[in-house]
Amino acid sequence: MSTLSPFQIAMQTLEGDHPPERIDLGLHRITRVVENLDCMQRIPPVIHVAGTNGKGSTIAFLRTLLEQHGKSVHVFTSPHLVSYCERFVVAGRQATEDAVLDAIARIKAAEGGNQLTMFELLTATAFVLFADVPADFCLIETGLGGRLDSTNCLPNKLCAILTPIALDHSEFLGDTIDAIAKEKAAILDRAEVAFTADQHPAAMSIITGVAEQTSTPLYAERRDWQLELPAAASVAGAQKATLAAAPSPTWQVSISPDRQDNAGVAAYRLPTPTLRGQHQCQNAALALAVAAFLLPMLDPDRVTQAMVGAHWPARLQRLSFDGNAFWLDGAHNAHGAAQVIKYFAPSAHTPQQPAQPAKARLAVVVALGSNKPIAPFLQELATYAELLVAIPMPTFAGHSPAALCAAAEECGMSTLVATDWHQGLLIASQMAQEVLIIGSLYLAGEVLKDCH
Repeated sequence: MSTLSPFQIAMQTLEGDHPPERIDLGLHRITRVVENLDCMQRIPPVIHVAGTNGKGSTIAFLRTLLEQHGKSVHVFTSPHLVSYCERFVVAGRQATEDAVLDAIARIKAAEGGNQLTMFELLTATAFVLFADVPADFCLIETGLGGRLDSTNCLPNKLCAILTPIALDHSEFLGDTIDAIAKEKAAILDRAEVAFTADQHPAAMSIITGVAEQTSTPLYAERRDWQLELPAAASVAGAQKATLAAAPSPTWQVSISPDRQDNAGVAAYRLPTPTLRGQHQCQNAALALAVAAFLLPMLDPDRVTQAMVGAHWPARLQRLSFDGNAFWLDGAHNAHGAAQVIKYFAPSAHTPQQPAQPAKARLAVVVALGSNKPIAPFLQELATYAELLVAIPMPTFAGHSPAALCAAAEECGMSTLVATDWHQGLLIASQMAQEVLIIGSLYLAGEVLKDCH
């Protein structure tokens, strides 16, 4: 059994006082504490990011684009996969354990009678860290929703970004696209400008209305920038091939010149992103549209390098454990599962070896949080996966393997149960040509801990 480090012990103690599973949305506690800290006015210009899926990947692309152009960037994301320090990037470098603990100590001293939730405490930690070190931009990801998320205590924002909005966290945000969009679009308030990915019509209607109410200029995919993508087969094929030293263009983003505040290049021919899946092209294009607004002129060569240089773990990540290769993705809702499974669709790639009829084409090893609807998630996976290996959720409450199997069988998948992801991978590798571990970022974190 591994020995915990002093940092891990300190964070476990903190979790005892601020249980991570406690969710109590609201801005009153965090606002009072950051006022006591007197740090908000020293935070560099903020780009605030909300949405259901694609937030972390969009931030990864935008960070890389800005850094490729010589800008210094702070980043706050959640959740972490292995270490709490992952949540905080300070001027391009992951925060040290000592810096995180020092910031937390300052927050605890200013907390007073305001019993912060764990996420509120971590949000305040980001603000303290970012106020102490100069940078050109801060990229801040919401934790849950937007309107009452602790990150929305920011007094002013340079830019708000909305990634695709879908059904998730319905117990907190509502059970319709309209209701969820209202919560997330609330980050447009106090933003100088906003950008949105292509959205469900109901979400787009809400976003447009909020932009009008808050007098926030709104730039939108399809209207203000367009993607010209090859078929999903070409995207997947390019990503599965070995990247050449000078990646060839496979897709294009066109940004309407009359919607830009600069006279930069309007069209960018780009290599397929290193982050896999056609949905990552949409995330990259959103980040590129924002970067074209933020910077006076983009260098096409540096944009190309950003496409192949952006990384974000547990997003169709290729790994190996005990000699068994597999894919890892943190998708945990139906919209996310639909995007991931497209990567494995029959038209998406040409098998490197002859098909093996005795084996399933794809097995999914799944753990799913108890607050996530099972059926919609598994229905998307079942469009291509033939075998589900159900495992218990390693942390937090999860659906039972029996419940996952029952739902998977309703979707037409064969099912098995394993005790953990190690056994699940071993079983799936014996029975399928490809294996995908999916269902939770917390599960992904456990996998990455063991693989590294």
